[in-house]
Amino acid sequence: MNWMRYVFVCMAAVLLAAPRIAAGQDSDTRAGQAEQQRAEKSNQLEPYTPGKVERALRLVEERYLAQRLFNPPRGLFTRWGGMPEGQGFTFGPAYRFSNYDASFTTTAAISIIGAYEATARLELPRPTAPPAKPASRFLSFGGLYHHLPREDFYGFGQQSSPDTHANFLLNEGRLDVTGGLAPVEWFTVSGTAEYRREEAGRGNDPLLPSIELLHTGAAAPASQTDLDFVRLGGQAYFNYAEAPQRAPVGGRYLFSTYKYLDQTADRFSFNRWEVDLQQYIPVFTPSRLIALRANAVGVVPDAGNDVPFYLQPTLGGSHTIRAYPHQRFRDRNALVLQAEYRYILNDFMTGSVFYDTGKVAFDRKDLWDFDGMKNDYGISVRFGFAGIAALRAEIAWGGDEGTVYALRFSDVF
Repeated sequence: MNWMRYVFVCMAAVLLAAPRIAAGQDSDTRAGQAEQQRAEKSNQLEPYTPGKVERALRLVEERYLAQRLFNPPRGLFTRWGGMPEGQGFTFGPAYRFSNYDASFTTTAAISIIGAYEATARLELPRPTAPPAKPASRFLSFGGLYHHLPREDFYGFGQQSSPDTHANFLLNEGRLDVTGGLAPVEWFTVSGTAEYRREEAGRGNDPLLPSIELLHTGAAAPASQTDLDFVRLGGQAYFNYAEAPQRAPVGGRYLFSTYKYLDQTADRFSFNRWEVDLQQYIPVFTPSRLIALRANAVGVVPDAGNDVPFYLQPTLGGSHTIRAYPHQRFRDRNALVLQAEYRYILNDFMTGSVFYDTGKVAFDRKDLWDFDGMKNDYGISVRFGFAGIAALRAEIAWGGDEGTVYALRFSDVF
């Protein structure tokens, strides 16, 4: 057994000495020279230095500069967008004061086509942003007035033609009180009482005829009548979506119903309902996901009544079928189905490919007949911070009225 002990001792000595022997022997070989070069390079490596653009973007994010400029908790800030779609580039001043018990925000905005808007809202308590839990009880009071001089109207139905494209003016004022409960983190129920004034009139787009030249009487109900409404109703909101890696995962489901009571002519009272279902499915990681949406909305007039044309559902534009203009299709009922594959490119950019399909119909049952659906597909790049799309660039194909290139200041859904 002594010889075995001797062999083990020799083997241990060789193993301990091998690195030093190998280093000396390999120094004269190509492998040894390569190893020496790698060792020298590793000693000369410097930490990664980001470029100027990357440093600037990270500074904006880390110091919340975008939030401070465009959506701060208090003080003066700048409002970009936020008016109804189709008004062009919009901006204006805004002011907010808030603490833990309340938040008051007032804004004004004007667009490049002469539309303008003023708003004010008091919220009790201050709204929370994800991932914070919503308040268990909330109450808000608000007012809004906007002047929209170039709204679009093509007539009713899926077969409306670009040849009947007209424009109209809409002045709208609202005062409302909204209250609600959030008994659990993922469920909110709320109710609203609102008084609103609607004034439709002659459009001022120099490139289009005004509505009264192409659509009169039953072809555009209430186009010549100023109306006051009381709106009563509420909504239920289920939010199971979380946002790991700044992308939502889960579902968001909204159900709402409202009663519009005509206070002027006693001819335009109606009910409005809406179902909006959104589902976000990760593809191995939340930074790659499939976003799905189904939205259906309809209006039902009281017996012997009609629905003002400008309060009927529409399709087209940046939130529905993107290869068609805003308000391209209009009728008493509308359905849109949307699918997107979204992928995060970096902290500030998200790309997507999308498909939209939908239709409008006079009778609700006709929504489920998928013949004659309008479709599109396209690509999109979104720019923003913390999962919020501040700017969206899109190209949409597939519609029968040409390719659409668009810049938007909000997400699609």
